[in-house]
Amino acid sequence: MAGHLALLGHGEPTEALKLLSEVKKPEERAGWIDYANQALHTNSLFVTLRGHRGELGAAVFSPDGKRVLTASADHTARVWLADGSGQPIVLGEHTGEISSAAFSPDEDPRKLRVLTTSTDGTARLWSIQGAEATSIVLPGKPDDEKGKATEATFGAWSQDGERVVVASVVTEQAGGDKPAGQRRETVAVRVHAASDGRILGEHTAHKGRVHCAAFIDATRVVTASEDGSARVWDGATRGKITELPGHAAPVLFGALNRRERVLVTTSRDAKARVFRIEQDGSIPLRATLEGHTGDVVHAAVSRDGKLLATASADRTASLWNLEQQPRKGAEIVLSGHPGAVTSVAFHPTDPRFVATASSDHRGRVFRVDAPDEPFLLQGHSARLQSIAWNPAGDRLVTAAADSSLGASADHTVRIWSVDLLSQIAPRATMSRGAAKGTPAVFHLAAFNADARVFAAAYPNGTVALRRVDGDSDPISFAAPKDEAPSWISATALSPDGERVAFASLGGAAGTKYALHDHRRSEPDKPSKRVKVAAAIRHLTWNTMGDRIAAALEDATALVLRAEGNEPPAVFHGHTAWLTSVALSPDGRKLVTTALDWTALVFDAERGGAPRERHEHAGAVYAAAFDPTGKRVATACADGKVRIFEVGSGGAPIELDGQGGALFHLAWSADGARLAAASSTGTILVWSGLAGPPRGAQRPFVLQTEAPAVALAFFDGGQKLLAAAADRTYTWELDVGKLERDLQAKNRDCLPAEARALYLNEPRDLAARSFEQCELAQGRAPPPESDPAAGGNRDAVLACAAAAWNAARALRARRSRSPGRGPSASPDTRAPAPAAPGTWAGSRRSRAPRPLHDPSRGPAARPPRASRRRPPAGPPCRRPPIQRRNWLRQGIGWRAADPGQAFRALAISYPPDPRGGSPSALSTSLAMPKSSTFTTPVLVSMMFDGLRSRCTIPCRCAQTSARTTGSISSTTRSGGSPASPLRWGGASLSPSPVDSSQRVWRSSRMCPNVLPFRYSSTM
Repeated sequence: MAGHLALLGHGEPTEALKLLSEVKKPEERAGWIDYANQALHTNSLFVTLRGHRGELGAAVFSPDGKRVLTASADHTARVWLADGSGQPIVLGEHTGEISSAAFSPDEDPRKLRVLTTSTDGTARLWSIQGAEATSIVLPGKPDDEKGKATEATFGAWSQDGERVVVASVVTEQAGGDKPAGQRRETVAVRVHAASDGRILGEHTAHKGRVHCAAFIDATRVVTASEDGSARVWDGATRGKITELPGHAAPVLFGALNRRERVLVTTSRDAKARVFRIEQDGSIPLRATLEGHTGDVVHAAVSRDGKLLATASADRTASLWNLEQQPRKGAEIVLSGHPGAVTSVAFHPTDPRFVATASSDHRGRVFRVDAPDEPFLLQGHSARLQSIAWNPAGDRLVTAAADSSLGASADHTVRIWSVDLLSQIAPRATMSRGAAKGTPAVFHLAAFNADARVFAAAYPNGTVALRRVDGDSDPISFAAPKDEAPSWISATALSPDGERVAFASLGGAAGTKYALHDHRRSEPDKPSKRVKVAAAIRHLTWNTMGDRIAAALEDATALVLRAEGNEPPAVFHGHTAWLTSVALSPDGRKLVTTALDWTALVFDAERGGAPRERHEHAGAVYAAAFDPTGKRVATACADGKVRIFEVGSGGAPIELDGQGGALFHLAWSADGARLAAASSTGTILVWSGLAGPPRGAQRPFVLQTEAPAVALAFFDGGQKLLAAAADRTYTWELDVGKLERDLQAKNRDCLPAEARALYLNEPRDLAARSFEQCELAQGRAPPPESDPAAGGNRDAVLACAAAAWNAARALRARRSRSPGRGPSASPDTRAPAPAAPGTWAGSRRSRAPRPLHDPSRGPAARPPRASRRRPPAGPPCRRPPIQRRNWLRQGIGWRAADPGQAFRALAISYPPDPRGGSPSALSTSLAMPKSSTFTTPVLVSMMFDGLRSRCTIPCRCAQTSARTTGSISSTTRSGGSPASPLRWGGASLSPSPVDSSQRVWRSSRMCPNVLPFRYSSTM
């Protein structure tokens, strides 16, 4: 489980999920069930598509949703199966970056066609049959003259698939008497026949490159240009070119809803403009949308034409209501993005959901009526360029735009499953007696027999009947007005969910204590109202739904019939407040619990004195009969559950929760499982209780953000439902089903390095397992050296964790060594710090060989004497054996500014044969391509009570500039950093590194990394 938490801490939720699915004997792993449920409810990544070696420009689904098309700067476009299996079809005949790619609108997969445009000046029409792709080049003006360069900037299909539009720009470089740097651009927009590519029409009215083009109808085209204009032109008749009014800055994008006849353009002037496409062909300006403070780079119109979403560089997206005249300040702002919002898309069938992509490496799914609680799509390590829905609306695809080629490069496309949209449903609100929008925070709840609906009591004196799935509006119940203000002290729901009973503490003007019974069909008219002498603290129905039992503060219990006016039966025996009451399934026995540390069993039909008394070690808060009615479980303040058989007289079985007081209980339908909710926000579940318990029972623990107020099993006892505050939690308890769901949730394979580190598999076995997993999906395993595959990231992560594991192993050996027991006194002398750049403690102190001297140029070599390697002896002065405080803990460093950071640093310690200090320090460093440091940092270092100066000479091996620098940090006793670690102006703050796997891995695990030395005075 430590590996799972470590991966979550490193921002790898998908690998953390895959690791859980690979755990052996998960039912024996503490916390596995809870972690597995959390992973299924938080991770939405379905599959990662790897293979591109350059940044992605866009990714879209095919019209039937079965394929994905991607466009990349690596000169290729690729067509993938949307389920992540098999090899992609590579469209690789271009010689420049792919600027746009689009599927034809044909829904027949046998007629799969693709249009691509490229910076090589060409546009191609591709026909795909099976795994083969052929293309034709659309006629244009390639680089046929010296000093001129042509780029095809955008392409789009007509709605019927009969035509395509391609925009291109010819750039003529400065020459002759032209000022230096001056260029002349000639822009051409051409409409081609999709059947043979012939040119149907062309215009050159734009003076700047075209960013976007789209067909308004079968022949008319709208184009958005850098010259600050948007133009409409009929490509078939070559008619008049119309300029859309209002623009004064470059137009970046155009969005269309042809059915609702809405056209939207976005611009660098921080505005979007809405146009209406009239039947007579005119396109008047309807509204100018002002509200953004940065470039508006993208837009989308909902399917019903009622909503418009805009994405901006000001780190927000906005929702505009097109049913009314849009105005500034009336928009809904989708905030919370740390980076620019680059793309936005409405759900294809449900306009309540809108997805956004951002440069902060994340996608988000917002619900229009709950914009403050988006669902995060996290897993990319680069800015997102685009986001798109599939036609069914159950998948999203995102493309990463990372141009780096280092180990941390993200050139992936990710497909996300959005079956978790229910998690971003708006919070329930109280509908009676409260202000509109009041959060529905309830203090009591009760489920019906099948756990489909529950009754919740709110602070304003109302009870609401709600469906667990949230598919319908709540039904509210309240005490009569003459009892207001009131507080609901107890509530219960009949087994069929049709009747709600609740107890109120009324005001001075009316009845002080009362029990109310309402039917679902008549929420405003109580079917029963009973006055009681004291406050009711708990209510419950019997399984037949014809009796109600109540626990009162005056140490009595009541049982009354749901129908008729027969007076209730009263039960005495306790000496303190009652806390709960339970009826057996047959309704013949009654169990009560109280603050007097006892649980009593009564004959519910005959009444009289209690038949059994069960003493406890503290206040008893809850009791529950098992399905047979022969056993009763009680929850006690001492954190234990006791199970006793009614009428047996035997000693109870104790189940230790090892936590806080327990307040609520629930049995599964087969009596094999028992759940208890504690005051600390944990839920304990014991299994195997159907027969006589064998040995000590160990529960598994589930976590909630707030203490649960109601529990219920359903689905044959394989699922558990809990209500806590303003939400409900659901857990799958079947380990086998959880394993299958984890495997099906994500089609990626756990990398070999992660398998070796966290599953303790030998490297060759881990590599074979990874390869077999990839082959099972029809994919070829990426080579370890492939930057796009991200393999170095896993290797570096493995090195970092291995260093931590090595330190723990050394500490364990040190604790068993002579003179290193707890009584050994640490050496607290303050050594003088070593001079930066020296090898302290070696037989001959010398400056390390500089990795690069900028003054000598990139090809210069140092003199032979300075090229000698550092001494082979220990880099640090070895302390006496009795000294024990040299390695104590690992400290992980993350950059405060993720834009400037290292890739990773790992230090490993070969064991000393005498069990003392290490004989050598083996370290590795992986850094990004250039000194701009565009990747997140993960620097793991080992300290233990050292007062030392750490100076690490570094360089980036993959950059032509050969950046040289050093990392410096001073540590004090206990391993706490005296000051933040800094590199090139980036401040690094500490975060813990967690791992419990004591596995030794050498620094050879990290390929393509740079070795260095660590100097310290002991």
